[in-house]
Amino acid sequence: MKVKEPITSCLIDQIRTKHYPLGSVLPTEHELQQKFNASRYAVRESLRELVAMGLIARKPKTGSVVVSVHEERSFVQSHGSINDLFTYIKNSKLIVLESKEVRISEKQFNDLALPVGATWKKIKVLRQKIKPAMPLVASEIYVPVVYSRVETYLASLKVPIYALLEKITGFKITKVDQLISGCLISKEQSKHLGVKPGSAGLNIIRHYYGSQNKLLLVTNSIYRADQYTYQVSLDYDQSPSLYRS
Repeated sequence: MKVKEPITSCLIDQIRTKHYPLGSVLPTEHELQQKFNASRYAVRESLRELVAMGLIARKPKTGSVVVSVHEERSFVQSHGSINDLFTYIKNSKLIVLESKEVRISEKQFNDLALPVGATWKKIKVLRQKIKPAMPLVASEIYVPVVYSRVETYLASLKVPIYALLEKITGFKITKVDQLISGCLISKEQSKHLGVKPGSAGLNIIRHYYGSQNKLLLVTNSIYRADQYTYQVSLDYDQSPSLYRS
């Protein structure tokens, strides 16, 4: 399994060297946030990777328990590039619904792993398919207020927003974290997406990072379930190091 998070790598090393022996409990999410100076989202993603590797099990009222010092044989999710995530953009247009500066609240930190107390630009947009005309996805876009001029270009945008942000800031996006979950479309969202409230939807939260793990962009998107299919290619990793001894 490909490991990208430094938190994950460090915890794997500590499990292998028996700093956390079999049956022991890892520090809480809050303790790991403080230890690694990381967001709640980053910590949860690292713990999820450890679960997928077969190293820990998440147990209610107990926490993250070490169950093995060897990774399970695994499947690796892969995309050709970040661009593969946005092939639907070519036949669509973006409509700006609302834009305002917001001071990041505790709830936004918990839900989206945004920095508490910082001022970011929040832009609500709707992406519509051109032919045939149909709403596809309603999104909330968050960028640091210093980069808020991206809004000026959104209505005529023909590329993914991260590409526009790269051009404006001069930074290169080096990593995208993606959290995908099923959801029920709210009454407000249903008005824009053209479906009944309570219809099935797909919620995708993406965090875009530049060099030195600098958070540059966060998007929170709700897709119509009947207009979006998520397909990945899984490579089977048969590395000898992944087998139990």
